Amino acid sequence: MHRKFSYIILIISLLFIQCGDDNPIPNESELITSVNLRFIHQDLSDTVMLSFQDLDGDGGLVGIYKQNHPFKSSSQYVGTIEVLNEAENPVEDITLEIQDEQEVHQFFYLPSDTSRLSIKYDDLDANQFPVGLKTKLTTGLQGVTSLRLLLLHKPDKSKPGVREGNPSMAGGDSDIDINFQNIKVE
Repeated sequence: MHRKFSYIILIISLLFIQCGDDNPIPNESELITSVNLRFIHQDLSDTVMLSFQDLDGDGGLVGIYKQNHPFKSSSQYVGTIEVLNEAENPVEDITLEIQDEQEVHQFFYLPSDTSRLSIKYDDLDANQFPVGLKTKLTTGLQGVTSLRLLLLHKPDKSKPGVREGNPSMAGGDSDIDINFQNIKVE
């Protein structure tokens, strides 16, 4: 009898522990269908757009990548990013949500060839860690390169290298992971 009573107490305790979770439903990520990177030349003479669109989200149809025209070599650009869910009507601007939750988001811009293209952060969250909604892009040599864009949710921004744009130690969950191929610098 004493053994049965112990098991009942154990089972009831486990149920209370499970029900005590403040947030039993995991935070589901937003559907992201489009990403637009806008880079304005330092003398305002040129705007380069890199865009990605995948209207059905992850899986299904293949996403479409575009570059409106080449970057000028040996130049500097100011960059901004726009993240959208075009499956909603009206279109949902997820950029605003990322801006409101800057402390738990960080974009990583990972060019394959930094002699042609490099990107530095130009914004900070309230804790003085980078976010990546605003950037400065510098072009170098002419040619073709690629750019991986990664958005992490809840990265550890204090880990080594994360502040400089290296996601390898950041942890967190990936909200965006896309690769712009064949970026032209002329």
